[in-house]
Amino acid sequence: MQYQYKKVLNFSWMKRESKNSGSVVSLLIIAVVILTAIIRICGNTAQNQILWISGAADDTVKVVDSTYLELNLEAPIGGITGFSFEFNGNREEFGEGGFLVTAEIGEEELQEKQKLYQSRIALVDQAFDYQSERFKVMIPFKGEIKQGDHIRIAIMGSAIPEKSGISIKTSSQFGMAGAVFEINDFVQDSMLSGALYYQTKGVTVIPVLRESIVFILLLFLGKEIWEKHKEKKQSLEKQKEKTSSKKNFFPRQNLPTLFVLLVLLVVFDYVYYAGVIPRLYDMRGGKEDPAYEKGETAYMELGDGEALFREMEIEENYLGGLKLYLKEPFDENGFFTIELIEAESQDLILSTKKAVYEMIKKDEEGAEAEFIFDSPIRKSAGAHYLTAIYYSGEPISLLMIDDGQNHPVLTPLYQKNVFLKPLLCIFAILIAACSVIVVICIQNKMKVEKFFLVVTVLLGILFQTVLTPFAVPDEAAHIDTAYRISNRILGIEDTRMKDAIWKRMCDNRTDSGIRRHLSVDSYRWLYEDWFQTEGNRTGQLVYASDTRANADSLFFLPAAVGITVGRILGLGFLPMMFLARTFNLLVCVWMIYLALKKLPFGKSVLCAMALLPITLQEIASCSYDSLIIGIALLYIGYCVFAIYSPRKLEKIDVLTLLITAVMLGMCKGGVYIPLYLLGGWMLIKRGCIRFPQSKKLQIAGVAALIVLVLAGIVILVFLYRQPIDAYSMRYSNYPLAYLVQHPLRTIRIFENTLYGDFYNYLIQCIGIRMGYFQTAVDFITPIGYILLICASVTCDERHPYIIGMKEKCVFLASAVSSVGAVYLAFFISNTRFGDIAISGIQGRYFIPVLWLVLISMRNGKIVHKKKRYRRMVSIGYVLGVCTVIQVVINTLIAGS
Repeated sequence: MQYQYKKVLNFSWMKRESKNSGSVVSLLIIAVVILTAIIRICGNTAQNQILWISGAADDTVKVVDSTYLELNLEAPIGGITGFSFEFNGNREEFGEGGFLVTAEIGEEELQEKQKLYQSRIALVDQAFDYQSERFKVMIPFKGEIKQGDHIRIAIMGSAIPEKSGISIKTSSQFGMAGAVFEINDFVQDSMLSGALYYQTKGVTVIPVLRESIVFILLLFLGKEIWEKHKEKKQSLEKQKEKTSSKKNFFPRQNLPTLFVLLVLLVVFDYVYYAGVIPRLYDMRGGKEDPAYEKGETAYMELGDGEALFREMEIEENYLGGLKLYLKEPFDENGFFTIELIEAESQDLILSTKKAVYEMIKKDEEGAEAEFIFDSPIRKSAGAHYLTAIYYSGEPISLLMIDDGQNHPVLTPLYQKNVFLKPLLCIFAILIAACSVIVVICIQNKMKVEKFFLVVTVLLGILFQTVLTPFAVPDEAAHIDTAYRISNRILGIEDTRMKDAIWKRMCDNRTDSGIRRHLSVDSYRWLYEDWFQTEGNRTGQLVYASDTRANADSLFFLPAAVGITVGRILGLGFLPMMFLARTFNLLVCVWMIYLALKKLPFGKSVLCAMALLPITLQEIASCSYDSLIIGIALLYIGYCVFAIYSPRKLEKIDVLTLLITAVMLGMCKGGVYIPLYLLGGWMLIKRGCIRFPQSKKLQIAGVAALIVLVLAGIVILVFLYRQPIDAYSMRYSNYPLAYLVQHPLRTIRIFENTLYGDFYNYLIQCIGIRMGYFQTAVDFITPIGYILLICASVTCDERHPYIIGMKEKCVFLASAVSSVGAVYLAFFISNTRFGDIAISGIQGRYFIPVLWLVLISMRNGKIVHKKKRYRRMVSIGYVLGVCTVIQVVINTLIAGS
């Protein structure tokens, strides 16, 4: 019996060992797959480089039909993959214009040359860089180019009108020796401002290494979370066996819900009459009468009781009126009666009567009279109507076509804003549903963390609805970067050009620069294109920004995954963008939720921060700032928890701190690295960092400190000796050496920036102005947010109400150092030499450190000791809904 017992024990030990080894093997397999995906998605096996043919563009050459430009040069390096140049112009004037482009290699005397590119390029289809407000033509070469090959690029204007104002950028600074630029067979002093693209092989090791570390830590974090979840699930199952009581999710006390719905009904009634009704009567003129454009018109007197007739074809739907042209003087008390008769069926479509004074819109020598129908004709595109115009009153002069048949000049007017009524209904239902969910959560006394999670997600959905794609600052560039990563996920080949990627035709948004400003057209786009599918799957070579220099690929991954899912499902651009925004929203809100759970105090401050309009705008967009905010707050939350919590940190806490700390150093050039002071103070408080007791360690520490000081002195001396020529740097940014050589002037520049832009930082940080700072939130809402922040600072919870002076100093030092790093980064990267203030800084950059500043403002005299979390989150939701409604009203009132 004893022998058999030992045998059973040995068998169970072998079974447990095989189970552990199997889990280790599975973990290794998953790690290898993840590392392979990282190298595939985040790493670049080929780096796209640029060879500038000339210096900065300082001149232009006007291009019209048949203008011929030719560029000849010897390939300075092998492996050139493409060529690009820029042009200026107004897209509305492009028409059918374009460029005929031919690129080839081979000596001029050879008849058979290798074609690199030959095609007609339509101007209207070219990529628009909204940041630099320029159009870019990109020409990918086919074939192999060796060093020394003769390259010839010929560009000819095609169907470009004489008055189009289209011009190609040129430069008088020759950046590449041997390049010759000719215009109409005449060599110019200036040359085409363009660039050649080529590739260098190799893997970018540092980004892949950083991202691999983060993914490996995430893998271990996921393992720990899963094990902890299983333990929690088992304990919950045991508790369920003991208790079987259930809560009623829909309580009987529905009076608050009814009150909320009544208030929303009044609010939307106001929105309808203040914003929707005025916009319903905005008319957009259709195509002008050809006879009117050619000047083949004359004025004819129209007397009392006379009639005019005109048959015309309508090109668009929602015909809402007709425009007539009168000559002064005219009888304002006269009456026009207009009838529309369908040409084929002879059915009377409408008949209405208007006084002349109701029709006049502009009093000039050729006054315009707009005859607005009582309701638009929804389906009018392609229809032929016989228009009968009857007049009663004193004789007037009406503009006619000079063909002897007395045909009046008519311009159709289209009422394009009829979508506002159904869109407002959809929006009202969305807000009402969100509000009912919030009221139900309040009635069921949901925990504050979960309640905050629900409220923030709901507000994020509302914000991403009213702030359409591209309306958030720099969102177009961030979308392009996420699209690049999506291409790598889907295995789409590289374009071999630095500024270009392959996009679906429906995703090539050349109007992103226009759509960044909210208007009625933004909501029309949202209403009409929401259910659009991708249509043509053909890839198109387009210009695309790449902002991975500011943040690693991990910060764009949630949006890239959303874009990838949308492309796999065949969604159109708008639903794909909302899917990408939702992925970003959920990831960021989840981080803030975890930070809120961990914070031992200051929860109300974090709730108020996360519910600010500027925060909701960022986390509800495709901007990488959303993940920066989430990661910074998560890192701060875990650091504060580790500083004040007496219990031992779990593996999940340590892994989370490591992940967030690594990612903080991977964004914005490291401007948030000063937050590592919190981590250092946390290690000191927990006894992980102590002053060495042995003399050997003390000597080693002093020696290391001396080495660091000497290295700093060497760097300062090197920067001090750097030459700074004011004349040669007048078009450049401030160098870092200027900070060392002119410290007092630099301090004065920092002071000018702080004093001059403090108010702008304040309103941008709160979110009084959102989008591209033209979407204003006025009146009582900003005051409400300020009061909410003040209340959150005075409200505290379970921990001692005032933090110690040492912690306050550490918090403020971390925050001030990060702000200083932001100022320094923009001083050397975005401020022109000679400017007296730093440019480019925006209030949202201070959101990640705002909690540290606010929590350090607490004192022992003004403290409200009751926990009012749920109430404060509810107030934040109400203010968020008010903000959303104000954005809609201001957009409808201001935009056309």
